[in-house]
Amino acid sequence: MQSAPQTRSRRWPEDAWARDHFKVDPAAGRYIFVAGGIGITPIIAMADHVRANGKDYEIHYCGRDVATMALLERLTTDHGDRLHVHSSAAGTRLDIEALLKNPADGTQIYSCGPERLLSTLGAAAGHWPDDSLHVEHFTSTFGEARSGQPQCRALRLRSHHPKTERAESKLMMTCCSRACGTSITLGL
Repeated sequence: MQSAPQTRSRRWPEDAWARDHFKVDPAAGRYIFVAGGIGITPIIAMADHVRANGKDYEIHYCGRDVATMALLERLTTDHGDRLHVHSSAAGTRLDIEALLKNPADGTQIYSCGPERLLSTLGAAAGHWPDDSLHVEHFTSTFGEARSGQPQCRALRLRSHHPKTERAESKLMMTCCSRACGTSITLGL
């Protein structure tokens, strides 16, 4: 295990790297991944894992414009025909109700993205078996940055299980560089 890195005056808990409350259920027979915007970050790792294990899956990646969608080239290369790109600008928005119209036994749905996407998924999956839908929320505790200026913000990541109304906060982070993977943990 990696040694815990230092952040200013606070130390990361020794088990911080081992915590994962938004992980793929290895027993599922099929996976539906839905990502909105930068929510593709945890989804791509899950899809890579599922592909490496020979499981059936599909990825639905939603964004405003394909020109601004992160990791799109990599997803296209690595996941090919399992990737479905939905762009508001191109008029190809994801029809969530159609996607989740027919529940499938053994299928797990994983999503990360904006609150509107996750709420719509929660409503559309209401007739699916309990614990089929797993979502990761990103919420900001600070306002938007002024135009053209880097923004430092606190983010609270929490896993939410819509059927049981359980929410589990994971960690606080700051983001000042506009690049994922550069955040600093403030506390768990």
